[in-house]
This record gives sequence, structure tokens and C-alpha cells, in this order.
Amino acid sequence: MHIRHALLLTAAACLPLACNPVTFVTPTVPATPPVPPIVELSSGITPSSQVYRVGFLGFIDSTGGQASPIAAALSDQFMTYLAPIRRFEWVDAHRKRVDKPDPNVLPLTIRDAKNVEWFSGKPGDLLSGAYLGNYRTVDGVLAGSITAFKFSGGSGTVEVEVRLVNTAYDHDNLEDPNRKALQNQVVLSIFHKVRFRMNVKQGIVTLEKGDVDKLARQIQNDFVGKYDELSADNKLQINEVNGRSFTFNAGSREQVKPGLVGYVVRVAGAGAYKYLAHFVVTAVEEGTSTAVVISADNTLENVQPQATVILK
Repeated sequence: MHIRHALLLTAAACLPLACNPVTFVTPTVPATPPVPPIVELSSGITPSSQVYRVGFLGFIDSTGGQASPIAAALSDQFMTYLAPIRRFEWVDAHRKRVDKPDPNVLPLTIRDAKNVEWFSGKPGDLLSGAYLGNYRTVDGVLAGSITAFKFSGGSGTVEVEVRLVNTAYDHDNLEDPNRKALQNQVVLSIFHKVRFRMNVKQGIVTLEKGDVDKLARQIQNDFVGKYDELSADNKLQINEVNGRSFTFNAGSREQVKPGLVGYVVRVAGAGAYKYLAHFVVTAVEEGTSTAVVISADNTLENVQPQATVILK
């Protein structure tokens, strides 16, 4: 089955934070951890979101212009495939841009397999403009690059690289020692092939629906892990604290990944949390992970050994 670029609907609205299972995730891993209601308490914080929030920035062409029609089609259509994935809250960020990107507040080291810089800050750089239009309101941004292009007889294949890049850090403190590492943190990196048909004269691109759908599903499948169950059961706890950094009791064997975002919490009754601090995972070992607190200084006193943490 194919979908014509010219007829596809534009982006879906942000999805509700419902705890519905997703059919393409194995039954042993919940698609969305159970989400207790927010409890507003004076000494806590208000979470920005309870499910990992992703801004979709679009696709760029890294083949020298050959694949630009395919990049445009993917940018316009991919949100339709992402929207049903309820493990995330989605924002169609590629339609909201800053006209004059500031290189001083952009990721500096994100490059694709062709060594093409994704966030240059140059005039007309679509990813940079979309990043700065949305980075304060999401936990990460999803962007893609077409790195190879084959076309003959009206049909072809492109190779794409998709990356989920962390945007959870102190946005206003340019001197924050953790800022550079956090804003260049790649949470996921996925390579995939997408078939297409193209009528060059009419400028119509038809993407192979099954290929695009598999790419969207792989994003979720690579993101979820055993940590979802542990987080939902309040079994993640802080081991040691060192300033803004701390370690907790889950790592690579539980599929924790650098760049995951979470909260230090206290159970505040049946099915309710008090949110104490906001953090990002920075390093992962087999049975432990290291995280850095990105909320205000007055939340650091809430980060104590044995405190409970949850991951979005």
C-alpha cells in the first residue's frame, strides 16, 4: 500500500497521556508506565510532562540534493506514523521555527553517517530553526537525515538515519558545566531503508507505507525497556549522591539509556507522587546508572540516598 505525498494529512495534535498498550511492544514490557496523578505540594516541583515528550523536527537531505523531495515527503508525513505511538507525547516541531538560529545555544556535535552537521545555525538551516523553536518545551527532539539515494525507472530506495537528541538541560545558564554534554546527548540512533516511487515531471513522491511504519515502530521498540516496569513499581532508588550527580539501581541490563529523563519523587498516598527534582541520565553501567539534576538548586536537598526515582 502506498500513500501519496500530496494527499496526506498534516500533523496530529499532541496525544493524551493515557496508559494504553501499544500492539507492537512485547507483552512483558509496558508501552506506557502507569501515570499517577500530579500532586501539587508546596516543597515539590511541577513536572513538565509525565510521559517523555518528543518534538519531531523533520528530515534533511545529506546526498547533495538528490533526495530533497524524499526528505520533504518524510518531513510532512512521518508525524502520521509517529502519532499512534503512545509511549511518547508528540509535538510536530518542524512547523514551528526560529528565523535566525543562534549557534551559541545549539547542539554542536550531532552529525550523521555522512558527517553532515545537523545543527549549524546557518540561515535557512531547517533543523536549527525548528530546534530553537521547541527545545524548551520537550524532553528530546527527533530528526532524520537521508544519507543514501538510489533511483531508477520511477522507483528507488533511500537510507535514513534518525536520532533522538536530548533537550532536557538548564536552558538559561550558558556556563552550566553539564550543558554541553547534555545538549549533545543522543538517546537513540536508528538506521533504516525506505522505498518510494517518484513521478519527477509531476513532482509526486509516494512513500512505501510499510517501510515508514517499521521505522516509527523501531523508535518505540528501541526506547522501552525493563526500567518501565521497575519505575512503575517504585523500585528505582538512589544509591549515592555527589553534588548534582547521583547513581541509582538500574543500568544496561534493564535497558536504561543515557538521555532518559525522570524525577526524584516521594509516594504521597495511594497512586500519587510528590515530585522533588528533575534529572537526566548521563552514564549507564550494567547494574547502575548516573544522572544529573537539572532542576533548581533548591531541589538538591530532596535528592537523598534511598529516595525513589521514576523514568518518563
